[in-house]
Amino acid sequence: MLEKWFRPRAQKIVVPVGRALARAGFSANALTVLGFVVVLAASVVIAEGPLPLGGFLLLLGSCFDVLDGAVARVTGRVSKRGAFLDSTLDRLADGAMFAALILRFTTIHQFSWLNPAGAPTRLVFLPGAEERWGALLALAAMILGFMVSYVRARAEGLGFECSVGIAERPERVVVMALGLLLNRPVPALAILVLASAFTLVQRFLHVWKQSSAAREQRSLSPFADGAGPAAVYFAFRAAGWLAEHLPMKLADGAAHLGARVAYRFAHRKRRIVERNMARVVGEGPHLESVVRAAFRSYAEYWLETFRLGRYTADDLVQMVESVEGAVETLEEALAEGRGVMLLTPHLGFYDLGVAWIGAKGYKFSTIAEVLRPRALFEWFAGIRGRWGMKVIPALNGPAVRKKVGEAFDMGEAVAIVADRDLGRRGIWAEFFGERTTFPASPSLLAVRKKVPMIAGAMYKTETGFQLILRRVHYELSGDPVADIEAVAQTIAHYFEGLIRRAPAQWHLFSTNWPSDEEGLPPRGRGPAKQPKGERDDAVAESPTEDSPVPSEPETGALEIPESREAPAG
Repeated sequence: MLEKWFRPRAQKIVVPVGRALARAGFSANALTVLGFVVVLAASVVIAEGPLPLGGFLLLLGSCFDVLDGAVARVTGRVSKRGAFLDSTLDRLADGAMFAALILRFTTIHQFSWLNPAGAPTRLVFLPGAEERWGALLALAAMILGFMVSYVRARAEGLGFECSVGIAERPERVVVMALGLLLNRPVPALAILVLASAFTLVQRFLHVWKQSSAAREQRSLSPFADGAGPAAVYFAFRAAGWLAEHLPMKLADGAAHLGARVAYRFAHRKRRIVERNMARVVGEGPHLESVVRAAFRSYAEYWLETFRLGRYTADDLVQMVESVEGAVETLEEALAEGRGVMLLTPHLGFYDLGVAWIGAKGYKFSTIAEVLRPRALFEWFAGIRGRWGMKVIPALNGPAVRKKVGEAFDMGEAVAIVADRDLGRRGIWAEFFGERTTFPASPSLLAVRKKVPMIAGAMYKTETGFQLILRRVHYELSGDPVADIEAVAQTIAHYFEGLIRRAPAQWHLFSTNWPSDEEGLPPRGRGPAKQPKGERDDAVAESPTEDSPVPSEPETGALEIPESREAPAG
C-alpha cells in the first residue's frame, strides 16, 4: 500500500539518483548486497546498541533496496537473477532484524566487543512483562512477515496476482524503523503483528477469489457461443501449440505459406488492405508488393505472439537489437509519477514489445477486447500474463477507465492499441489525409489524468527486432472537448510517423475510414461532415467480417467521454 503511494512520487528523485549511481559504476546487484550489509549492521546495533541508531541504519539499508531497481532499469539490466538475489537478501535481512530484537529482549549482558568491561554474553529469559512480550511479538512478526512474502511468491508462481495488503515489506520496514527511532520497539512490533496478520488474510482471500474465478473461466466451454467460435478457439490453440513446439524454421515456413494462401484467395480482404496501404504509400506498381508483405508480416505477428511462451527474458532481450533510447524515454515519463500511457497502432509486433518491457521489470497493464468464445480471451490473457501484463477486459467503459486510472495512480504503465475505433463512436481526427474516428479513451485519460503518453512500435528487421518509443508532446487549453480532439489528432500524427517507417508491418486488415464503409453505421456521436475522398465503389465490410486471418485481440475499445459530442468535421 505504501509502495503504491510512494513509488510514483519518489520517481523524480530515485531515477536521477539511479542514473548518477550507474554513471559512478555501481551495479544493481552491488547496491542490493550493500543494502543487505547495512541492514546486518543495523541488526547488530539493534541487538546490543542504541535503538535509534539501529532504526537509522535500517532506513539507510532500505534506501539501497529502492535504488537497486532504479539502477537496473536505467542501465537496461533488469533480470530474473537480480530479482531473485534481491528477494533472497530481503528475507535474510528481515530474519536478521527480528533475530536481533529477540536477542535483545532475552539477553542480560552486552556482546564482549561492545562491552567495555569485556563481560561474556549470557542468554537468560528475563522475567519482565515488556521483555517477554517483546520477544514473543518479534517472533510472531518474523513468522507472519515470512508468510506474507511466501503467499505472494507462491501465488504469483501459480499465475495469480497478489500485490495487495496494508503491510507489504515497505510498510513493515517503516513501522519497525519508526519504533526503533522512538525507542519504542514493543508497540511497533504489536502494530506489525496485527498489520501482517491482516495482510496475510487479505492476500489469501484475494488469491482464493481469483482461483474461484479461474475455475469458472476454465469451465466455460469453447462451444458456449456455437460451433463457429469453438472451431476458431481450437484452431488458435493448435496453432499456439505448433508455434511453441515445432522447430522455428519449420514454423516460419508454415506461417509464410499461410500468408501466401490468404493473399491469393482472400480477395475482399486483399482489396481492403490495398485501400488502407494506398493511403500510406500511394497508388502505383509498388502497392502490390507492400500488400503482399503485409499479409506475410501479419502471419509472422501471430507466430511470434504464439511463441511468447517459449521465450525466456534473456531471449527477448537478445532478440531486440535496437531500442533507440526506449528505456530512457520510459524512465523519464515514469519519473513524473503519474503513470504512463503506451500507445501503438496495429503495427509490428506489439505483443512482443510489451513482453520485452515486462521482461525488463516494469509493471504495466493492457486493455483487451473480450473475444468469442470467452475461453479464447482467457487463453490470450494467459499468454500475456506470463510477462507480467495485467489484462483488463474491455467490457464496460467506465469500469475499465477506473482500473486504468488506478494503474496510473500507482505510477504504472498501461499499453493501449489505439488506431481502430471498434465502438465507432470515438473522436474525429485526420489520418493519412482523410477523417476518421479514433478511440476516445486515450484522449480522455490524457485530458482528465494528465498522463504522459508514449507512442511506439516493435518493428521486425532483417536480423531481429527494433523497439522505438517516442514521447507524445501535447498541450491542454482548459476546454475539455477541444483538448480531447487536439490530443486525438496529435496521436494520429504520431501514428502516421510510426506507420510510414514500415507500412507493410501495419496490420490493418479491416475498414477504418468512412469512405470504405458504405452500408455500415455512421461513425462518431453526432452527424459527421461528408468525409473527404469518398469513393462510389467503396467496399462495404464489417471490421470482423470474413477475416482470412482472425483479427488480433483489440485494445482501446472504450466508451466515448460523457461530455458534449465532438464535432465530426
